[in-house]
Amino acid sequence: MNNLTLETAEKLYNYQKQLEIMIED
Repeated sequence: MNNLTLETAEKLYNYQKQLEIMIED
């Protein structure tokens, strides 16, 4: 896995966590 893929995966993971928080609220 190269840096770009890892960076994108982290952004998607953080985005998904934010969505879950919004849904819970």
